[in-house]
Amino acid sequence: MAEFQVIKAKVKVFPHPNADKLELLKIGAFQAVVQKGAYRDGDAVVFAPEKAVLPDSLAEDYRKYLKGTQQDRVGTIRLRGELSMGVIIPLASVDRDDKLPYNEDISEKLGIIKYEPPIPQDLAGKIAPMIDFPLLTHHDVEQFRIYADEFIPGEPVYIWEKIHGSQVTYLRTKDGEIAVTSKGMLKRGFKIEEGINNKYWKAARNLGIFELLEALFCDRDVQLFGELVPVQKGYNYGFTQPHALFFKLVIDGCIIPYEQLPEAIRTNWVPLLYKGAFNIDKIVPFCENLKHETVSSRQLHIAEGGVIIPVVPRCSKEGFDLQLKVISKAYAKVEDEEAIS
Repeated sequence: MAEFQVIKAKVKVFPHPNADKLELLKIGAFQAVVQKGAYRDGDAVVFAPEKAVLPDSLAEDYRKYLKGTQQDRVGTIRLRGELSMGVIIPLASVDRDDKLPYNEDISEKLGIIKYEPPIPQDLAGKIAPMIDFPLLTHHDVEQFRIYADEFIPGEPVYIWEKIHGSQVTYLRTKDGEIAVTSKGMLKRGFKIEEGINNKYWKAARNLGIFELLEALFCDRDVQLFGELVPVQKGYNYGFTQPHALFFKLVIDGCIIPYEQLPEAIRTNWVPLLYKGAFNIDKIVPFCENLKHETVSSRQLHIAEGGVIIPVVPRCSKEGFDLQLKVISKAYAKVEDEEAIS
């Protein structure tokens, strides 16, 4: 998902696929659902995404839409199946003189802070700056609809099952330095120090991840991304002990195509749901109609959705790894904004 920031940006308008009276807005990397005709391409807005906590001066006009005990926290909603990721704040309320910068985080200027759900004790731990790791990359999966035109009709794509866990990254340098970090910690430049009870580290020990990385890539700088399970309530995927399902391997700063992955890495890869030509009219319904997870082979709970990526990895026009998510209809009805990312 797009990095948390409150931004002033010019919108791009897209048709809503399931509603004649609604449209989608692309605001930076965020998506919003609005009444048709309310905005035109190039209109400027201020957007506060989910988990933004608004000051009283801004929250008052949105109380009936906000969450939390103080009714001051922005959430997400789905309107006719499409995600609206926050609230649009009228420029007249915060930027009457058009002085706020475009496409920069203006949360501090507006007195907006990010809500941080409590971190469970078994995911928390001591942190330290990550200063010894070169070529660090990050991972986000963006909304499909506002980036769909990045794909070429007919090009080969994969659809991977989207796992409802907590993103974890295992790192090893060519000099033998190792680190474990989470999505949030990585973006802040921190690693999680080893702890006996920490689940990120437990998964590393259970799977022998660092021994594996040393055996396969002893003279390379490696980042191995995965989803830690079980951590989210009701989503254990059949595991009783901490486990990681991998979805991206980066060697010396370059993403390794799935077909080139060592078998020892592919063994714990997220499930492949589809490989074939990109056809938006087939791929979107396929992901939206996913009903059960496939990791356990026992259909233990609902499927979160699918992640669509090109068979040959590449970046979007905006520079992020082109990996887009389509959430299943079943998951959309129960998705939890308190989930650990």
